[in-house]
Amino acid sequence: MRTGVIIQARMSSTRLPGKIAKELPYGSGITVLEQVIRRLKKCKQITDIIVATTTDREDIKAVKLAKKEKVHFLRG
Repeated sequence: MRTGVIIQARMSSTRLPGKIAKELPYGSGITVLEQVIRRLKKCKQITDIIVATTTDREDIKAVKLAKKEKVHFLRG
C-alpha cells in the first residue's frame, strides 16, 4: 500500500512572509521546508511526498526547494 503526504507551502503568509524559505537557527543552512521534507522522509510508512503551492511567481522558491529535496510538487 502507498501512503502519500501533501505539504501545503506558500511564500505569501501574512503573519510571517517567506516562512518556508527561512533558515533554521544555529547556522544550520537548512530551510523550514527542507527540514519538514527531511523529517517526513524518515517515516517508513510514507511512500510519496508532494509539495503543493500556488502559481504565484514568488512560490517558485517552494518548487526549487522541492526539486532540491527530490520530491514531487504541484502548482495550482
